[in-house]
Amino acid sequence: MTVPAKGAPSNLLWERFAQVLQLDPEAFELNVRANRSIGLATAMTLRHLNEILGRDGTPAADHKFYDLLVKHLLTKRGLVARRGEPTLGVDERWVIKRGAAEVAALRKQGHRVIGDLDELLPQKVSGVHPKQVSLEQQLDAAMEGPARMTQIGMEREDKHRQRLRRSKKQRNA
Repeated sequence: MTVPAKGAPSNLLWERFAQVLQLDPEAFELNVRANRSIGLATAMTLRHLNEILGRDGTPAADHKFYDLLVKHLLTKRGLVARRGEPTLGVDERWVIKRGAAEVAALRKQGHRVIGDLDELLPQKVSGVHPKQVSLEQQLDAAMEGPARMTQIGMEREDKHRQRLRRSKKQRNA
């Protein structure tokens, strides 16, 4: 199954997935939010964080609360909202050449494909090389992460304390 190109109808990936599983795609309610992307400075910061978390020999994603804290709280609730940072660009000839060779090899193998193998061909993407991301941009991303997590923590603590006060008032009434 291939992932549709940017700009394809938003339900096309789901329809392909349903086809693979032989499901009726219309039989399901799909009220999901978009999966927004992070910028390059943020991605580089998260990569560095994962390296630090993996220093104990355990891959970062294998840590017990990684999905909750890093993937969902830090990234999806915090860093994904960053705006104006550079995006990763791809225009290296070797990438495009290698991708074309890989797709040609897949075509020869004759596998059943849901979608179009041409969607796997690398496309030129405007943006920058990671070496062009300044340390200041990376530092901004690195500091915004704990700042956002702190804000979320304070909001949660405030709600928790409000619940405790209400509960205490109800017990005393």
